[in-house]
Amino acid sequence: MAYSLTASSAVIRARDGATIPNDPANTDRAAYTKWLAAGGVPSPAPRAPAIDPVQAFTAAAAAVIEGAATGMGYTSAASAAGWRGSAIPQFAAEAAAFLAWRDAVWVVIGKLDRANPPESVAAALALLPVFVRPVAPF
Repeated sequence: MAYSLTASSAVIRARDGATIPNDPANTDRAAYTKWLAAGGVPSPAPRAPAIDPVQAFTAAAAAVIEGAATGMGYTSAASAAGWRGSAIPQFAAEAAAFLAWRDAVWVVIGKLDRANPPESVAAALALLPVFVRPVAPF
């Protein structure tokens, strides 16, 4: 018989993949405890996959970009950008400013160093330029 630890107090029985809770009244847990007492050594819990910090920053930056667009009343970043060249001056000005800012955000994210990334998502987001919505007259 073999068992594997988990991130919680439960263990996994290898032969059938059963999850055994940390409950002394559980007969499977009693068998596991007996196995441990007889010298059994469970396999370690699997490690969580490493998260690429730049990937996390990229996702956060995308959310900031979407938030800027929806904050102006557009349904998405694509919608805000889609007004570029519009005959409606307000929408054209907002789209041009939004696109220039969006591009500047991606330039910052593109320059992040995977070998020496900012220590947190908040630290990476603090590096981003601030979006300034254009005001009339357009």
